[in-house]
Amino acid sequence: MADSISVHTATGQVYSGQCQLTGLIITATAAAGGRATLDDSVGGGGTQLLSIMASAYTPVIIFFRESFYPLFSTGMYLTLAANMTATLWTRQL
Repeated sequence: MADSISVHTATGQVYSGQCQLTGLIITATAAAGGRATLDDSVGGGGTQLLSIMASAYTPVIIFFRESFYPLFSTGMYLTLAANMTATLWTRQL
């Protein structure tokens, strides 16, 4: 198992293949905030596993307990609204 931390500022594929999300920090700098969505796919539009709404300048911080790690079987795809940053702690399987 390889653990990694990655920072994303745009929509796109995070991983191809099986992986787990162990933690995240989502921030938004837009006045209206924004939504970050993680789905189980390599190109978007797969099974949505996590969707988070972040308020302006108020980070959402989540670190999962091991028994609650979301499992991505096909891949991890991140969709971010404008003016957002996602820091993801992941584990490839």
